[in-house]
Amino acid sequence: MLTRGSAFPQLASLSQSVDGLVMLVLGGQFSVVGAFGGAAIFHTLHSELIRSTPYWRAILGGALLALIFVRLALKSGRPRWFGR
Repeated sequence: MLTRGSAFPQLASLSQSVDGLVMLVLGGQFSVVGAFGGAAIFHTLHSELIRSTPYWRAILGGALLALIFVRLALKSGRPRWFGR
């Protein structure tokens, strides 16, 4: 219950902020539809991973890093996966 003039630090935790950024990166930064799509993907992955392992944030973080590296490699023109 929120009351007038109250502040709850639990609602502004670092994990809540990072979750929002992950949703944006998953869906795309320049599209409202992409942001909603990223939120849907994040919540689906979150609900599935949290049931299977306590390390769901590490798995989601690894998947996010892989997605970023793939996007950067494809954007540069020619993928360089292992150097040269």
